[in-house]
Amino acid sequence: MTTGYKTKARAELAELIAHKKDKIFKASELAQELSNSSLSTIYRNLQLMEKNGYIQSFGTDENKEICYRYIGPGDCQNKIHLICRKCGKFFHLEGDALQKIKKSILKECDFYVNQQESCLFGYCSRCYQKENPQAK
Repeated sequence: MTTGYKTKARAELAELIAHKKDKIFKASELAQELSNSSLSTIYRNLQLMEKNGYIQSFGTDENKEICYRYIGPGDCQNKIHLICRKCGKFFHLEGDALQKIKKSILKECDFYVNQQESCLFGYCSRCYQKENPQAK
């Protein structure tokens, strides 16, 4: 992950984020794992990484903290992301299901979806079933 001028803190953060490809993360969580970097340094580097297309920020959790996900250049270009609000796991929606959704949105709304930045929030089946044991 190249993000301009190299610092030790940036390199450590980039390495940590690269191992979180299928996870949602927050700056405060990264700060706990990188005890030698301040929270302000982490936020500054996250902003740069987002500007360069390596991560995406979205929404906030119940504590109003911004969440992030690794997207890497081109890794998620042809997918829409399904994100579980409970556990933070995300899934890729692609193939025929994605094409049907895109065509439907275009037909009904005259709107083209930017897949790289698209996220749908809900609950994975495991989390949903924990909260709704009667559901199948």
